[in-house]
Amino acid sequence: MTSRLRWFGAAVLILNLWLIGRYNITGPTVLVLTFGFAIGFELIVVRAATSSSARPDASLAKPHEALATSQEVAPGSSGQATLDQQANDYGIVSEAGRYRYKDYWYDRLEDAVAYAEIDRSRVTRCK
Repeated sequence: MTSRLRWFGAAVLILNLWLIGRYNITGPTVLVLTFGFAIGFELIVVRAATSSSARPDASLAKPHEALATSQEVAPGSSGQATLDQQANDYGIVSEAGRYRYKDYWYDRLEDAVAYAEIDRSRVTRCK
């Protein structure tokens, strides 16, 4: 996600450079359109996106062992045990009531497991 944001920022920066050349802009305005934009974009947009979807610290991220029970599967049922086992197999981790598979975050464990299954089927089809 942050790489896409940075590519977008680079495109805007190139547009700013074009504007500077096209309209012969000089002085502090050039600094604002170049360095000011680059620093502001990184600090405000990219950091905000990174902090909201940051990977959990290795000490906090534990493989799916004791995830909160799902809303749709009753605790202690065989469905929950199966879901827990699948989450372990796919490497899904939990933090603050959300579930992460690779770089994707989910509010429900079922969604994370479903996407992990789709992702694994894509990998096996490509081989």
